[in-house]
Amino acid sequence: MTVEALLREVREAFANVTRPRRTMADAEVEDDRNEASRFPEHDTHWWEVPDELLRRCSAPMCFLATADFVYYLPAYMGWFLRTKGATNSFSSESLIYYLSDSERGGRIASLLDCHQRGAVILFLEFVTLSPNLWYFHEHAKSGLLTIWRITEPGASPNGGPAERSGNSGVSEGPLSVS
Repeated sequence: MTVEALLREVREAFANVTRPRRTMADAEVEDDRNEASRFPEHDTHWWEVPDELLRRCSAPMCFLATADFVYYLPAYMGWFLRTKGATNSFSSESLIYYLSDSERGGRIASLLDCHQRGAVILFLEFVTLSPNLWYFHEHAKSGLLTIWRITEPGASPNGGPAERSGNSGVSEGPLSVS
């Protein structure tokens, strides 16, 4: 699966997620204990959250309720894919960690519908199988095996047969959900 195809899958799966009352700016204020956020927000949909804001602000993962964070999850996944896991940002590590942590990742998984869980699984598989994202392989695979209940990266999350997607440039690319 290509990055572009995975981005389309994430956008489709999370298309109807609505903006929460508590936002990224609220989480940043709580994190820094400031009266005002350094990050003005003007988004009405998660895909409008600027990449620079996602790079600089990992506080939503820590300080927002899980249900509120679900709004930002596809934005962070998209940013991660577009920046190839920007290793100079704590947001990259935090995203993979939270999706792989049994407590936090489990809470996230419990709030997602089947299509959204499938998109997260495809995202973690992509991370696990992409050689240039080796730094994140161990955590992503751990999350797949424990929280997201995929016995091996590349296995179909719905129990049906998995088929190889088009050439992604990754020698062992993730499989598509059939």
